[in-house]
Amino acid sequence: MISDFAQLARRALFVGAILLVTHAPDPAHAISFTPFGPGARGGSTYGQFFDIGDGGEVNVLDAYVSVAGGLSASLAAGGSGVDLLDFESTLSGDETDVVLRYTLHNAGASTLSDVRFFSLLDVEIDESTNGFFNEFGTVTGTAATGQGWEIDELGFAGGNLVANILGAALEDANDVPAGSPDDVAMALSFALGSLAPGESRVVEVMISEDGDALGTLVLEHEDLSPVGDTHIHYSGQVQALPEPTTALLVLVSGAGLALRRRRA
Repeated sequence: MISDFAQLARRALFVGAILLVTHAPDPAHAISFTPFGPGARGGSTYGQFFDIGDGGEVNVLDAYVSVAGGLSASLAAGGSGVDLLDFESTLSGDETDVVLRYTLHNAGASTLSDVRFFSLLDVEIDESTNGFFNEFGTVTGTAATGQGWEIDELGFAGGNLVANILGAALEDANDVPAGSPDDVAMALSFALGSLAPGESRVVEVMISEDGDALGTLVLEHEDLSPVGDTHIHYSGQVQALPEPTTALLVLVSGAGLALRRRRA
């Protein structure tokens, strides 16, 4: 027979354990992914595992380029005259942000005018538990000069995001706000100007689970269901080119340093 004191002690331990579980800190909202495919394609559609937070799974991550006002072509398909010279994916130390760095290059013999880069991100949040049609998007900040954006459904139920990317003209509009939830996808575009033969431009796109961003505009993607709390932030910027005078000073400074080293 267990004494009253022992029963009280066991009950206290049980309640304490419940309190520990109840007040345990939330797990880290990590981002994880396997290698990207050709043309820096990602997501389950292309055989890549790319998870965001505790409920987000990337369905499609793709990049497109248009030249001289023409239709866009996927970097994976080629044919635009702009090559993907280099691609890097950098995960932050706490694994809540990833920066995708695209180096675009003109390997041809002629200048390419009005080059535009498009990034497409389609993520499903808690789809296995509550479906895909209860998501919404929000917009924070303002677009930089030459930057375009759109939040919409990919291409079903009236959505036209993919069609607009292929047509090289985003709407700068949120067609899936909180009051009209649906399946959310997001896109960003950046005007890169002209690319002379051998010239390159660098575009950086950030996907964040904890609110970090690049540039002045952030597209956000959430789920109405209280089951999870995945909150995706999507942003980007064109890496600034150094001013000619700055580049010249760097070259002159480097040459002077080399001369001093030689004299030493």
